[in-house]
Amino acid sequence: MASYERIYQRKRCLKMSSKKSIISFISLLAMTSLISACSGNPSGTGSTPSSEKSVVLKGVTAWEENNIHSAGFGMFQKKIEEQSNGRIKVQYAGGPESIPAFNQGDAVRTGVVDFSVLSTAYYQNQVPEAVVTNYSELSVEEEWKNGSMAFLNEIHNKKLNAQFIGRSSGMSYSLYTKKPITSIDDLKGKRFRTSPVYVPFIKALGAEAVIMPAGEIYTAIERGVIDGVAWPKGGVTDLGLQKQIKYQISPSYWKVDTSMIMNLDRWKQLSKEDQDLINKVAREVEKELPLFIEKFIEDEQKKLKEAGIQEVKLPEEEYLKIANDSAWKWVETNLPENGKKLEELFRKK
Repeated sequence: MASYERIYQRKRCLKMSSKKSIISFISLLAMTSLISACSGNPSGTGSTPSSEKSVVLKGVTAWEENNIHSAGFGMFQKKIEEQSNGRIKVQYAGGPESIPAFNQGDAVRTGVVDFSVLSTAYYQNQVPEAVVTNYSELSVEEEWKNGSMAFLNEIHNKKLNAQFIGRSSGMSYSLYTKKPITSIDDLKGKRFRTSPVYVPFIKALGAEAVIMPAGEIYTAIERGVIDGVAWPKGGVTDLGLQKQIKYQISPSYWKVDTSMIMNLDRWKQLSKEDQDLINKVAREVEKELPLFIEKFIEDEQKKLKEAGIQEVKLPEEEYLKIANDSAWKWVETNLPENGKKLEELFRKK
């Protein structure tokens, strides 16, 4: 895994067909099953290892290795190996070319990989509650302090067989279009690429949500399949979208969620000392990564301006009200069991 400082270096393009991705995923699943069968430990839990033993953690990212949204993996990898004096090794098993982004939540659940750095939206079907990390009105530090993340972690334990390790919210979301937009009404009827997390807002604008993975966006907008893209404020140039989009809509909204989840069985196999170290490093990454991302966004905004992309400013109060109201209405409507408590924990009083 390249260190996070090398994210700026765009020397490699990790594009593979979806067919190859699926084959890689199936092969990895088969390999994991074989290892489990031959391990002589049918329970899969094992005894708690000594903190003196070496540990290897195999992880993936939902984006290509050199994508800005994968930066947290490299930062975590570097820190955990340094602070454990090399006893804990983090092995990078690939990005979406190894396991498609929308399959990585399930790969963590089944133990195909030990952990993943991804968006909670990519496993929303299994844990719909997880998307509140995008709608949260609190800082990540506040979420850990007031019990918000502890409650969300309990849900991950039960529904995904996963431990929620950490997350970063170093940027917000934006809409990008190919044709000019002069008002909120102009967005009606437009087709936007989305992941599940954006759907409530896109529909509230009167637009159409088209869910697709990141690797398909460029061709879709090039061919006119979509009119625009819902995407984080940073990382547009990673996909080469500056060659297709012409307008960036402001203000940006919500918080981009990049999370790390670990297979719960693997987590329980770790010693208490190792668990504590992983949690410590995760808190450090949560504090430091936004600073790195802030500099990246600043540089990328300059590149977008140089590429001729114009900023369109819509009425801030009205636009953000639509974004926030649609998000929490979705939580209330679709999460009858936990929605009320999640709103209490992730919204400002």
